[in-house]
Parts: sequence; structure tokens; C-alpha cells
Amino acid sequence: MTDFSKSTVKQLKAYCKKNGIKKYSKLRKKELIELIQKKQQPVKKKVKVTLLVPPPIPIEMMTRYDLIMECKKLKIGGYSKMNKKQIIKVVRKVYNESMQKHYKNENSLFFYPDIIGNIFSYIESNTVEDYRRKLIKEAPEKYKKANTVYKKSLDMHFSEKKIYFRQNNYTSRSDLDEKLRMYSILQMEQKQLTLQRKEYMYLWLKYMKYNATRKLRKSQLNELINQAFKENQAFKEL
Repeated sequence: MTDFSKSTVKQLKAYCKKNGIKKYSKLRKKELIELIQKKQQPVKKKVKVTLLVPPPIPIEMMTRYDLIMECKKLKIGGYSKMNKKQIIKVVRKVYNESMQKHYKNENSLFFYPDIIGNIFSYIESNTVEDYRRKLIKEAPEKYKKANTVYKKSLDMHFSEKKIYFRQNNYTSRSDLDEKLRMYSILQMEQKQLTLQRKEYMYLWLKYMKYNATRKLRKSQLNELINQAFKENQAFKEL
């Protein structure tokens, strides 16, 4: 940085004029030097950081195929030689680093409050138990919304229905029907659930991401459901 201590006031003002520095006319020598030095400081360029939004389902609960799709989306290489546990670790690391870089960016919290909230939720508390609890807690409200969409769509033409479903985040009528069934099943209490037919019991376990197959007997599905409610007291409280 140039030493202006030996320059006269006239020289300093001439420098300001030549370099497009404004509001210098009434300043004294010391003030002029401070103004010039301030303008000479390099301007830090803001680096735009792209925030990667994680999937709504916890990574630990995703299938290997879904994890591979995440790797492709995030441009992570070498996943073909990794086992599921290693892929989970790599994918989580990418999302963590994205959140940290975005958080350090000066304006990130101002421009992306909702997404940042989701990221913090994902990083700090997005466990399988949290996901299950959240799913059951939100089921009544989501069922109500889906049912409203269904009733309003009854009098619409096919083309209108298609647009209306997409506006409400349903890909199709079949998608809406599936969501209605899912939210309906998730609202069932333990005793009510165990009295249902085998298909409903299986679907509850499937929606809640428990390891269950259609090959299991009803007694086995019943046992899994009872164990799930026993381990997760929060299900009874919701």
C-alpha cells in the first residue's frame, strides 16, 4: 500500500479526484489518508455456494439403489466398489460439507431460512426414530389435505384433475389414492392395527421402514408391530 504521509492535502485531493473517490473536499490530511487507504483495500468477492438439499428420507433408511442414485446426483465416484455402509458415510459427508460451507456464507441464513432449517434437522436429529415419529404425527393433517383434494377433484375433467393434482404435489390420481391409504393406515392405533387384515399390517411396517415382507405370517407381522410400539413409546403419545 502506498505511503501518503508525505503527500500534501492538495496532492491527496488530486489523487481522490483522479481515482474517482468521492466526499473528500472538506476532509483534513489524516482523514484523506484514511479515506484513500479504505478505498485501496481489496474488495472480498462473495462466493456463491450451492446448498445441497438432502432427501426427505434419512439416508440410513434408503435402499442401495436409492443411495447409488444419490451418488450420481452428487457426482460421487467409486460407489460401485463400496458397500451400503460406506456409501451412506460418503453421501452424509457431502451433505454435511455443503451445509457448513453454506452456513459460513455471509447471506446464506437470510436467503435460505427454510432450507437451512431442514439441513440442521437432517444433520443433527434426522434419525430413523425421528422420521417415524414425524410421519405418524403429520398423518392426520396430511390425510385431511389429501381427502380434500380427492373430493374437489371428483367434479373435474381429466385434464383439470391432472393439473390440480400436480399443484397439490400429487403426481397422479393413483399417487393420491396411495397417499390416502398410507395416511389412513398410519393413524391406526396399535390394537386397531393388529385387528386389520394382513395386507394393512404389512403396509404399516413398510411405511414405517421396518424390515417386513409379504411372505411373513399374520402372527409374525403382529409380533413386529407390537415390538415397534413397545420400543417407540412416542407412537402411543401422538
